[in-house]
Amino acid sequence: MYDLEIIIPAELNDEKIKRRFEDFKKYGFKNDITKKIKIFFMASHDNKQEDIEELKQGWDKNFDIEVIVTPHKHVACRIMHYYTNYMNPESARWYLQIDEDTMTNIKLLIKKLDEEYDYTGLYQMTGSLM
Repeated sequence: MYDLEIIIPAELNDEKIKRRFEDFKKYGFKNDITKKIKIFFMASHDNKQEDIEELKQGWDKNFDIEVIVTPHKHVACRIMHYYTNYMNPESARWYLQIDEDTMTNIKLLIKKLDEEYDYTGLYQMTGSLM
């Protein structure tokens, strides 16, 4: 069982966003990561195979990376594709959906979730929305 399963929409056809993923690999997760984490990148069907393969490379050893090529272009449809076809409530303690321009303190996030909640419960939480 993973400590955290993360879903991230991935669009690699835009050079600006593609560079964001390179930065995300370096800076997206703050601090020492000692937890077991699964990341699902939900890509649209029109991404190049070499870009998808590159996205899988260069992650910390505690990350298990999977890129899912969906039949959908729209980001909301790709996210729902994960929830409909890939999410397994027994595969992780916690689930998180973020974008490639997010910086997350994994260690503190999991610590606070474990202190405040029981992972066997059913919760839906969000930060501030604008």
